[in-house]
Amino acid sequence: MIEEKVSVYLQEQRKRNTRQCNLIIHNIPESKSTDNEVRENHEMEQASDVFEELEVEDTTIIPPVRLLENLMMSTRDQGY
Repeated sequence: MIEEKVSVYLQEQRKRNTRQCNLIIHNIPESKSTDNEVRENHEMEQASDVFEELEVEDTTIIPPVRLLENLMMSTRDQGY
């Protein structure tokens, strides 16, 4: 029982550490493309433009994650 709680706690800490530097940007115009690669490139360009406008240097932009898509997958996996 204790080992299970420790394991759950450690998993949660790992998840938090991976999200530690995440940034959520709202109201970026979505690409109308149905091609995921085109949409991803569009979103990365939009994020890059935001950082450039803010004069943020030395940024690393990783492929974006759509929060709604993650929520839908999570609820599907849980059987909702």
